[in-house]
Amino acid sequence: MGLFDFGDRAAIRLLAYRIGCTVEDMENEIKKSPNLSTSELHKLSYFIGEEMHKLFLLVRSLSQSSQDSLKVEFKGNKLLFWSFVSELVPINNKVRDLTGYDFLENKVTNKDLFMSLCKKNSIKT
Repeated sequence: MGLFDFGDRAAIRLLAYRIGCTVEDMENEIKKSPNLSTSELHKLSYFIGEEMHKLFLLVRSLSQSSQDSLKVEFKGNKLLFWSFVSELVPINNKVRDLTGYDFLENKVTNKDLFMSLCKKNSIKT
């Protein structure tokens, strides 16, 4: 661990925690009500995508050994950072299919679906 990694690591843990809480809430809502509004999912997935972008930028600033040993909290467990990211894949796939937006890659995967939801939610693209 580099001497100057401490602040970045703390910022990463906090951001990952916020993302994890949002993803967990989204996952619970999808399980509870399969007819959940895609408008809400669209907004949340876009928010998560923006936060994931920030998170990956911070992680890239760490040394490789710091990245490999970095632990974050998700669903009450301490996970290595890259395990945390792999835990997000299944919910990302569900949300991507519903909204046309991949929050892990922070990009549109189905432009027609995504644009129709943007218009519906009055989001400027």
